[in-house]
Amino acid sequence: MKLLFGGLLLCFSSISQAGECIDGKGTVTLPDSAVYEGDFINCLLHGQGKLTWRDGTTYVGEFKNGLRHGKGKHISSAGWIYEGMFKDGMEEVQRP
Repeated sequence: MKLLFGGLLLCFSSISQAGECIDGKGTVTLPDSAVYEGDFINCLLHGQGKLTWRDGTTYVGEFKNGLRHGKGKHISSAGWIYEGMFKDGMEEVQRP
């Protein structure tokens, strides 16, 4: 089984998983020790989910085709928070 994350195709043989990670809800631990809990479609992070990195940084919100996309909240391990829209994995910061 394979998983697309951040534009990279990952093989589940080296990742722990639980639940339905093809189409449904599940949890995977990625090779960099980040943990994703949420929705999958066709082995992609897609729908609502939570991604937690090893340093404690978290993102809770929408994913599309393996990337943060849509409304979400990113909380860094240093304590800064961005809450708003994401597109293709990046924050959509509104400029004045």
